[in-house]
Parts: sequence; structure tokens; C-alpha cells
Amino acid sequence: MSTASEPVTVPEASPETSPEGWPEGVLYRSPRGLYGFQEDGVARAYLKLQTGNNVMAVWDCGTGKSHLAMALAALMFEDDLIDAVLLVAERAKIAPDEWPADLARFTRLSAAVHHGSGRMERLAKKGMPQVLVTTYETGKADLSPTRRLPGKRGKSLVDGPLMKMLGGRRLLVVYDESTKVKNRESDTYKSWFRSLGHLRKGSVTKVLEMTATPIERDYEDAYSQLRLGDPKAMPQVQEFDWFVRSRDPFGRAAYHAYRIPLFTEIARPFILRVRKSDPEVVAEFPTQVEESRWFTMAEDQRDLYERVCDLQGDSSEPVPGLHTIKRMVANHPAAVLHSATHGQSRLARMLVEEWGERYFRSVSSVKEQGLVDYLEPVVHGQGAKAVVFTFFGPSTIPLLAAALRRRKFRVYSTHGGMDLEEMAAERNRFKADPKPCVLLSSDAGARGINLPQATYVVEYESALTYAMRTQRINRVHRIDSGGESVTCMTFFAHETVEEAIAKTMIDRNTQQDILLDDAQAEDFITAAERREMLRIARTPKRRAR
Repeated sequence: MSTASEPVTVPEASPETSPEGWPEGVLYRSPRGLYGFQEDGVARAYLKLQTGNNVMAVWDCGTGKSHLAMALAALMFEDDLIDAVLLVAERAKIAPDEWPADLARFTRLSAAVHHGSGRMERLAKKGMPQVLVTTYETGKADLSPTRRLPGKRGKSLVDGPLMKMLGGRRLLVVYDESTKVKNRESDTYKSWFRSLGHLRKGSVTKVLEMTATPIERDYEDAYSQLRLGDPKAMPQVQEFDWFVRSRDPFGRAAYHAYRIPLFTEIARPFILRVRKSDPEVVAEFPTQVEESRWFTMAEDQRDLYERVCDLQGDSSEPVPGLHTIKRMVANHPAAVLHSATHGQSRLARMLVEEWGERYFRSVSSVKEQGLVDYLEPVVHGQGAKAVVFTFFGPSTIPLLAAALRRRKFRVYSTHGGMDLEEMAAERNRFKADPKPCVLLSSDAGARGINLPQATYVVEYESALTYAMRTQRINRVHRIDSGGESVTCMTFFAHETVEEAIAKTMIDRNTQQDILLDDAQAEDFITAAERREMLRIARTPKRRAR
């Protein structure tokens, strides 16, 4: 078994993974060809990058953003516009069965994964490939790390070894799931902002940002990503504050609604939008159904939930960790035990010490039973494959796996505590299994991972953001999905903190609709329609304690 620090290799192209009959000089080829909307997207991105420095491709999940990036890169190489591609992705997407496999199968571009110990030595020995695949964190460390400089207080960003190797090259920088750099105050954002600035000084640097969900928290997410791609094309930070009405103690913004149309007018020229509901796209996908089930907790679970809520007392200051514990109890009370033993929650440790491990194990979980009841006719009855997502991977997944196996389900599981190759191997076992089965996944597997073999996806609890919900439910709703329809089921617990979470998720959905003008698109499911589909009240029926 490998560790996270070991290098990940790009698979060699072979007759099984590479298309036959490549035309001379063509660096990208798919056996089935690009769909019409994909060809149009490549052409539009190419033309925009001829006159500008940045394109944000906001394509719905499953519409082929990876093929946009590969075809665009190949075209720019063929036209001698770039010398190298720096492809930046989340850790799970540099696994052997993800970007490395796609590059080997669909392109003739030389590629290498830049990750793990000894990576700079390997790169120096083998030389720069046409496509260098790395993670946001590794790129930050090797392009613009922080160092203590003589005579200066604190740490400063300096040139790293990768900056020196890339300097002077004409680059296409591709950010896969660009919301990873949405927070301007983060060290990651500051490092990448500096890196792009220095690379632009040395040569041409073009940026392709790809995401299905440019907003996770609010409009500022989209602004920060667009500013990273081309600072001169966006308002300055002080100018963006003109759109902001106020900020809460956590820095979260409330906006002047009448000013936001001006921001969307500035942003939209840089955005390439593809929706699954677009007339030229919709026929390529199975029907998608979104549903919800609301559960009422049994008396013992309700009693525990209220005991936890009472810890807030009369204080107006939030109790550290309390919100998370309330979510865990609504999900599965026994999950608190893992957090107390293996996690960093002091509150979880205190509660287990005071109330006892046996007590937490004895409390029922209405959602666990609800999951078994929902999957029984789907998996055992219909013979379908299903994927279940939960935020609380290491603490909740083993509990759900045990419950499902007691009912004779075939179960696979992945979570962020596993290394890349182990996660990839488990996903592949799920995909290849000819029998009906269930994959339990934490949100570490919710971004960019393709699972078209499944026709059902369950959110064991509502995602905190609309962006994460979109990532989860679209793991199975792909352009190569095998079924005629796919179903997304979201679980909620009545009269808990989950009601407020659901409302916030819909509010963020609304902001994205406004930014992208999605409410005007034909047959697009708007935030208002989703609120009704999921039976989310406009305000919680009772304050979530």
C-alpha cells in the first residue's frame, strides 16, 4: 500500500487506452469525438484567450470540462501558442484513474504528476513534460513558498524551485475546481496570486478556471477567482466593497441587491456557461430527479439532541464545536465516539467522558434506519448501484457500512483518511462489480470523480453549500451514464440544525442563479423550484436549537 507522500505515476499509453488511427499532428482525440457543445466551448475558450488572459468555464458537472481542457491545450500546442500546461487539481483528481488516465487515453501530450517526496529531483532528472499535473498545495509549496528572510518580521513569499523551471515558458494554467482558490485571505490564494503575477512578468501566461459552482459562500467567491485569473480585468478589492452592504463578525458579506447586476455585467464576459438543460446538451443526459425525505427522531435521539443544545445555555457566544456535534447527533449519535477518540473535538471528548460510551452507542439513529429502508428496494429490489455521501466520513461511514452489511448489502467505502491509490482502487472495485452494491463516500470523493455506473445518489445529510450538493449529486449524472434516469435523495432531520443548513444552501443556490443568469435559461431548475422539490421552508418552522 502506498502512502500520500509516494509519487503517483502517469499510466503509459497503450492500444487499450489510446485511440487508434491518430491523424498526423493531432494531439487530442476521442473515439466518439467531441459533442457539438464541447467543440463550441473549445473554440470560444480559444478565441477568448487570444485577446484576454482568463476564461472561467462554468460547465455543469458531467458535461466534459476535462475534455475542454485537454482539447484546448492540444490546440494551443499545435498552434505554437504555449510551451507547457500546469494543470492544478485537488488531491483525489491526481490519482492514477483520474487526470493521469485521461491524459494518457485522449492525448499525445507528455505528462507527469508532480506530487510527493522527491518530486523536484524527479522533475529535474526527467525534464519538464508538456503537461505537469499537481495539487493546489504542492504548487503553492514549489512555486511561492513562505520563508523567513533576514531583517524582516514574519514570513515572506519567495520564488520556489518550480518557479525557476517554469519562468520564461509560455504557459496555460488550468485550475480544475477553481473554487479551491476562492478565499483571498488564505495562504494558498496569496501564493497562487503571487505566482501568476511573477509568471506573467516572464512570459505569456493564460488561465483556464473550471468549475460547476463558482459560488460556495457568496458572490465574493466568484470575484476572487476571476481576480486571480486576470487582476487587471476585475475591480480592485476596495472597489468590490462597493457592492457590499455589511459584514458579520465572521467576515461574511451582505450585498446591495440593486448593485449586484453591475458586478454580474463585469463578470459574465469571462464566463463560458454550459448547462445540462441547454437544448444542445439535454438530450445527451439521463433524466435527473431530485427528492427529499424528512425524518422525525425517536424519543431517545431527540433527548440527546436537546441535551446537546442545552450546552449553549444563555450565552450569545457560540460554544466551540457545538454546531458540529449537533449535526453529528442528528446524523448518527454513535459518530461522536469516533470524533472523541480520533478527532480534535474537545467537546466530543468531554461529552463521552461525562455521559459514557455505552450511552452514545445505545441511542437510535433514525437516518441509519431510513437509509437501509430506502436502499432495500433500490439495490436489492431493482438491482441498482447507489452512492451515499456524508460530510462525516471516518466517523459515520463505518457505522453505515456495518448496518448495511447486516442487511446483506455489498458495500464499498472511501474517505479522506485513505491514500490516493487506496481510494482509487476501492472506487474501481465498486465500478467493476457486476452485482448491485453501495459506495459510501465522504466529501473527499465528491469533487470531479465519475461514477456513471450508479443510478442513485443519497445525501445522508444536506451539504453545507449548494456547490457541494451539486458536486455530490452529479457524480452519477454524467454524459456517459448508463441508465435512463438518475435519482438524488437528500435526508433531513426535522427540527434540527439541518433546517437552517438547508435554507442557507438554497440561498447560495439563488446567488449563483443570479451571477450566471440561470433563472432565464429554458428548463433550468432554479433555486426557487429546488426549494419546493426538497420541501425546504422559507424560514425554519421552529428555530433550530
